[in-house]
Amino acid sequence: GGVSTPPSISQLLLHARTAAVPMVGFGFMDNIIMIQAGEYIDSTLGVALGLTTLTAAAMGNVCSDSSGVLFGGIVESATERLNL
Repeated sequence: GGVSTPPSISQLLLHARTAAVPMVGFGFMDNIIMIQAGEYIDSTLGVALGLTTLTAAAMGNVCSDSSGVLFGGIVESATERLNL
């Protein structure tokens, strides 16, 4: 086989940026959905059923996790299309 050379600093930085941008975008999306869903659940189901705020937050987290599974690929393809 051939001799491989280690990646340059600029290649490593490019790889780090390429990997980090989708994660940051996903993190924003995930947290916004979790906060909004938890707040909505707390103010509607929480009041109607007497749920605790922590229970509503957990239900918001389930919504956020489900959204992450459904929309994770969309965030990645958006960053690729934007050349980020």
